[in-house]
Amino acid sequence: TDLGKIEIELEEKTKIKEENEKTIEQCDKKINKYIINAGGNVVVGKKNPYYKIGIEDADNTSNIIDVVNKNNVCVVTSGGYRRFYTYNGKKYHHIIDPNTNFPTEYMKSVTIISSDCTLADALSTTLFLMDIESGKEFIKKYDVDVIWYSNDNEVIRSFNE
Repeated sequence: TDLGKIEIELEEKTKIKEENEKTIEQCDKKINKYIINAGGNVVVGKKNPYYKIGIEDADNTSNIIDVVNKNNVCVVTSGGYRRFYTYNGKKYHHIIDPNTNFPTEYMKSVTIISSDCTLADALSTTLFLMDIESGKEFIKKYDVDVIWYSNDNEVIRSFNE
């Protein structure tokens, strides 16, 4: 079934990401220039001056809505534009609001930039389940940067400087 496929893809994606992170930790002193892209989760090492990581447009993934210029960070995006199906003309994605049991419709995507990959992964999904104003308040207690892509095509940034 499609649900089984999604579960397997998630398990494989998590396994690959964890194995790559372990390898990088072991080789960190020898390898410091790297990019790992695990489908929405990007990890970059050291580069002079920095890596440029493009944030995809949820409506046209060939376009970039913003660019993150950083080193030694994880850039994790959650959105409903990669894993979805259409039924009776309505698009249903894979991030389900536990309060409604339906996909959320607060925004097109949200991206977290953090030195902690696990935190970035958890926060991107969490913020995707909230409206943007609630997310801005919620995120204040974390040392992360956030880029929201609203349903009105507005790019909203919250950077910890």
